Amino acid sequence: RHQRQREMTVRAARIYNAAAAAGSRSPTMAVANALGYSRSQASRLVRSARGEGLIAEFRTESTEGEPR
Repeated sequence: RHQRQREMTVRAARIYNAAAAAGSRSPTMAVANALGYSRSQASRLVRSARGEGLIAEFRTESTEGEPR
């Protein structure tokens, strides 16, 4: 069972990273759609993948955190 969970975490990370790199505004939904999971199930996988360092951090061109 642990092996299956690990495989799904790695798979989710690949999908998430590809979607984020392609400019998706919701890479978690891309994971959900690709795996046939609910958003909450996909979110758990994404959180697990982040915890394992499998998800790359992408910077967006937002104004968040910039001085006004």
